[in-house]
Amino acid sequence: MDKQKEYDRFFEESNTGTLDGYCNVDFIDLYEKAILKLETKTKRLVDVGCGSGNRLFDFYNRAGIEYYGVEKSINFINGSKHKDKISQLDLTNPQYFSRFNEIMHNLNFLNYDTISLFGGVINGFIDKNQRDIGWKNIEKMLRNDTYLILHSLGDRRWYCSGNIGKCLKLVNDDVFPNQYLYSRNELCNIFKQHNMKILNEYNLDLPAATLKHSFFVIRKSS
Repeated sequence: MDKQKEYDRFFEESNTGTLDGYCNVDFIDLYEKAILKLETKTKRLVDVGCGSGNRLFDFYNRAGIEYYGVEKSINFINGSKHKDKISQLDLTNPQYFSRFNEIMHNLNFLNYDTISLFGGVINGFIDKNQRDIGWKNIEKMLRNDTYLILHSLGDRRWYCSGNIGKCLKLVNDDVFPNQYLYSRNELCNIFKQHNMKILNEYNLDLPAATLKHSFFVIRKSS
């Protein structure tokens, strides 16, 4: 089966509890907290690919951050205790931004100051055409006065030396699908192509695996 279809079908057929389990909803990364509170000093956040919201929305409430989420998978939303704060939108749909803009306008939320894509959202762009559309939509959401916080998964064996990414299975599980792991060179080229500049970058290597977590704080290039 096509790997993008396999990835999408997994999220279409899994329930919220299963999906939350894979997303490790009981864990919030220290980088996520520190960037939002100390670096971007976020007040109004759009969480793109927020899942059920069960991992981060309570933290946003405690931190005094106004927020709204968008999520592709209806199964994430249906089982969420925060479903009134989430709209179903597919970042890889060519019509995404017009619908996104309409929703933000209706919510009086167009003055968001930060966009986040946590949880390896961009690693779900497996098909190249969908990847291109997804990055174009990210660029459209980013304004001169807006921060973008991106989380990406990579393989530290070739993250710094490779030119392009690879489609790999990260979870030792027969059910969980492949994801697209970027190289740093590829990400930097994508940022340049879409008028994004890196303000800060944070990397975390997991000792028991080859997995690399990377967080980027980004602004629009002038």
